[in-house]
Amino acid sequence: MEWTAAIPKLIEQYGLPGIVIVVLLYVCRTLWAAFLEQAKKRAEDGVTIALAMERNTQAIEGNKQAIESLRDVIRERR
Repeated sequence: MEWTAAIPKLIEQYGLPGIVIVVLLYVCRTLWAAFLEQAKKRAEDGVTIALAMERNTQAIEGNKQAIESLRDVIRERR
């Protein structure tokens, strides 16, 4: 049953408790949608952070190689 079709049925069958049930269902659905949106944003942030960490790791490795090359040049000059 579709959400919009369920509301009149609940109110018709249960009266005031049906209205309370509808409100609670709506609140739960809204909170769930907000939770899923936040979870998606956090996942995207996590991916961004992971990519930044990977780039930094690669930069550090590149710097280590550059330092080793400079050490070799200094050793050769001595």
